[in-house]
Amino acid sequence: MGDRVVERSVDRVAERSVDRVAERSVDRVAERSVDRVAERSVDRVAAHPGDRVPEPLPAILLCGGRGTRLAGDGESESADTPPGGPIDASAEKPLVRVDDEPMVDRVIRALRQSDAVGTIHAVASPHTPGTLAHLRSVADRLATGTDRTALIPRKGSGEGYVADLQAALADVGRPAITVVADLPLLRAEHVSAAVDHARRNAENGSLTVCVPVATKRDLGVSVDTTMTVADARVAPTGLNVVGRAAADEAAEDEAVRIVDDPALAVNVNRPGDLRVARRRS
Repeated sequence: MGDRVVERSVDRVAERSVDRVAERSVDRVAERSVDRVAERSVDRVAAHPGDRVPEPLPAILLCGGRGTRLAGDGESESADTPPGGPIDASAEKPLVRVDDEPMVDRVIRALRQSDAVGTIHAVASPHTPGTLAHLRSVADRLATGTDRTALIPRKGSGEGYVADLQAALADVGRPAITVVADLPLLRAEHVSAAVDHARRNAENGSLTVCVPVATKRDLGVSVDTTMTVADARVAPTGLNVVGRAAADEAAEDEAVRIVDDPALAVNVNRPGDLRVARRRS
């Protein structure tokens, strides 16, 4: 997923007292069986019935990625060709199809269906002009409907994930939801549950959603960035809530939510990841 919005000292969560950890950081949705996860609800999407409905947050959808790793970097096509056909080496990653739909459209739909999301700000890199054109077309189409969730395409700097995210946050403001376009199995309830958990458990409203590394390995998908939280080895999913505190303030106040759900474990970076995404879509 490129640079990570969360390269902060999350490991320090494990060093805190048991009481403080119980108050914030780790919400374990886990029995290690991947099959049983599918039978469980990811989390309560709605708040408690008596609660005041909070204002929806802006969502920043990061759509950079030339897809060089996804194209296989010269690897044998016969060994790694996903179901649905070979990958065009020139394809921009957000436009690669899962279940005959661009990955970015699937993430947009999940955001639009979540009651926690207001406006969607989709940031495309100068390296992905086709993605930017596609986003503008989708935005125009949505603007003619009655949907409350507007899609606003934005052109990024091309300097990387962190630079594009920081620029978007400066314009959009905090708190905000952030998510990557290579998470094609994302569902609305994942987004709603993350925002609800951040509001209830994080001191500054910031949250990183992670999955157990063991879940990714069981699925056979690639594992890039990992970290240790309360003795558990986890990987960020690319779904986060950025709270009101400035980016350089009190990293230890950022909560981590560990969700053992295969849908959040599939970040499409390589041909094998795409194969799994297509099979599970």
